Amino acid sequence: MVMKQLKELLKLTKECTLIYNSKRNREEFNSSLESDKLEIQLLWDEINKRKQLKEKIQKEMGFIIPNYIIDELVENKNNMSYSNLFCLINMAIINNRMSKYNAKKLKAYVTKNIK
Repeated sequence: MVMKQLKELLKLTKECTLIYNSKRNREEFNSSLESDKLEIQLLWDEINKRKQLKEKIQKEMGFIIPNYIIDELVENKNNMSYSNLFCLINMAIINNRMSKYNAKKLKAYVTKNIK
């Protein structure tokens, strides 16, 4: 009789451990899920920021600007060195993504307005 009760107690202890671990894993999962949602929201905010900047500059300039140039503008906005940006603009000319006239106009706009 005692052995049977001990076995039942052992079984219940294992079940309780599984339930506890399951609950803890669920809490960790929910915490991770909230963290992922926050990260996704931050990424969407960054995408929208770049999209708005692109629309603003394209509207002011009057021509289409490749995404990689906008990305460089956003990522290095506080950097006063424009060498990488100007190299990308030159590559856009070489790849027929932008005319020389528009590239010159964009370079002047960037050095004057983006700080």
